[in-house]
Amino acid sequence: MPYADPEAKRRYMKDYRKKYKAQQARAQAPPILKIYFCPRFPGLSIGPIRFSEGFLVTADPETQATIENLVDYGRYICSWVANPDPDPDSRQDFVM
Repeated sequence: MPYADPEAKRRYMKDYRKKYKAQQARAQAPPILKIYFCPRFPGLSIGPIRFSEGFLVTADPETQATIENLVDYGRYICSWVANPDPDPDSRQDFVM
């Protein structure tokens, strides 16, 4: 029997379930769509990444990380999350 010690089996199964749940959460998470805006340099190119008329829309995490690691991010390049609330019924609107 591979697990003669019940405590060792319990620890193994706990770690396995934790890793499995984390993997499932990553697989089911929808990509975050972000819009980047650069009014100062409308035709900005960063390697293969190219802004069109000052805008760039992407859901690729690598592209987002590349743009957000730039020195000009926050100064000349602004971003918005295109889908911050996927369930509009869940939010509570302020009513006067």
